Amino acid sequence: MPDEKPTPEKEGPPAPAPPEKAARPSKKKDEEKEEPKAPRAPKKLEGVKEDFRYIVRMANSDLDGTRSVGIALTAIPGVGIRVAEAVADLAGVSRSERLGNLSEEQTDKIEATLGNLGELFPPWMVNRPKDWESGLDLHLVGSEVEVRLRDDINLMKMIRSYKGVRHETGQKVRPRRRKKRKKRRSRRRRRSEPLGDPKFSRAKFERPSHPWEAERIKAENELLKKYGLKNKKELWRSQYTLRRFRQRARELQARVRTGDKQAEKEREQLLRRLGRLGLLPLEGTTLDDVLALDVEAILSRRLQTLTFLKGLAFTPRQARQFIVHGHVSIAGRRVTIPGVLVSRTEENGISYDERSVISSDLHPVRQTGQIPTPPPAEGGEDEEGPDLSGNEPAAPGPGSAPKED
Repeated sequence: MPDEKPTPEKEGPPAPAPPEKAARPSKKKDEEKEEPKAPRAPKKLEGVKEDFRYIVRMANSDLDGTRSVGIALTAIPGVGIRVAEAVADLAGVSRSERLGNLSEEQTDKIEATLGNLGELFPPWMVNRPKDWESGLDLHLVGSEVEVRLRDDINLMKMIRSYKGVRHETGQKVRPRRRKKRKKRRSRRRRRSEPLGDPKFSRAKFERPSHPWEAERIKAENELLKKYGLKNKKELWRSQYTLRRFRQRARELQARVRTGDKQAEKEREQLLRRLGRLGLLPLEGTTLDDVLALDVEAILSRRLQTLTFLKGLAFTPRQARQFIVHGHVSIAGRRVTIPGVLVSRTEENGISYDERSVISSDLHPVRQTGQIPTPPPAEGGEDEEGPDLSGNEPAAPGPGSAPKED
């Protein structure tokens, strides 16, 4: 088969050439040609005086003068928004005024107020209440915050406390809690069920905010000795009870002033309750009398104190021993808790328990004027202890025989 020849292509008009791409202008050349821009002028502030200050020096801190007083003062360490607003009000300066518009006298007045916040603020508002060194309520501002913090950490390191050791070793002082939280019950609580958990009971007393106060410790030791308390917790428990009564009275005072009728009913209930407990008279009392109560009013209504005052024991400590050992009863019911508050109706029912051996008049403890003491050692003299009952010892009767040598 003969080879086939390819057919020649027909010659036509020449194809148009592709359009050439426009050359991109180089950015570098354009930038070189353009002239440098002038720096932008700062925005004009409205309401600015001629002697406006953009930076105000106060409490060793540089403050922004363009901001309002209530916001600019928060740049000082130890000053928050609430403290800043309070300082502005105490200094007689508007909170919304720009700090740079204030005169030198106004800024000096603000700085003087910052240095005297411990006396101007209530104790609950300062950031260092009851300073351990001076015992005063202080509010630290500026560089004092860091200095006092460093001093406290050095003190903890020096006394080798738990937190001080962790600071010294570089460990976390407040690590995360690893104790498993108790799972909440899915079902709803019934009204008859009590609140809280019996395994995690709430504390019934509050420890003092500062552990080392000489005057407070001396006063507490005197009360412990006077009322025969076992430890400081019993005293703190009485103070906590008194604190709740006083707090309730303050709340009711504020509500009564607004004309709340329910508050008037609750006020009468509180006064009647305190009257039944013997803390206040039954009639003619007000909430001011509740606020005037002290901790000795609570301690004087304890079962231990009333047992001693009724003559069932010769000392407060002996009264506590009788109660704990089950020798004292109230209206025929044995009570073994010395700190029970006794009401007026129950006070006359305090006596020896019928099942106790001390209920017998022939028991040695019941002998008038005699306190059972351990026998003296051989060759030693029988020294009489102090009579804490306040009564003179009974004189020997005419029929009593003299002691034999």
